[in-house]
Amino acid sequence: MEVRSLTGLSITHLKDPRRIQQVKQEGESVANSLAILVTKSNDLQTIRYAVIASRSVGGAVQRNRCRRRLRARAVENLKRLEVGMDCLLIARKKLLIAEPREVDTAVQDLFNRISKRISTNE
Repeated sequence: MEVRSLTGLSITHLKDPRRIQQVKQEGESVANSLAILVTKSNDLQTIRYAVIASRSVGGAVQRNRCRRRLRARAVENLKRLEVGMDCLLIARKKLLIAEPREVDTAVQDLFNRISKRISTNE
């Protein structure tokens, strides 16, 4: 699925498992109690993202719930990043019991922190 913002920014899913592993190992990360955000630059004119929930989060139902909760909030926040980024949003177990407002705040906090880190590195 591709999402285009009003500015023409293209946001797509990151599907290649090798690239996801590369972003996970080589990317810059920020974390809080609900999720981890890992970013790495790419050579494309799009922002690609993946939402991950490992088995440590719980069974299939719990993992899917975590992914849905994060994905819903990720697209709006991804628009604030620079073009040419690969992003992984990794769920933590506490996400299952968090209130929606807490999830909103946590995801916004992650994107604020990574945006500041990227802008200071340039």
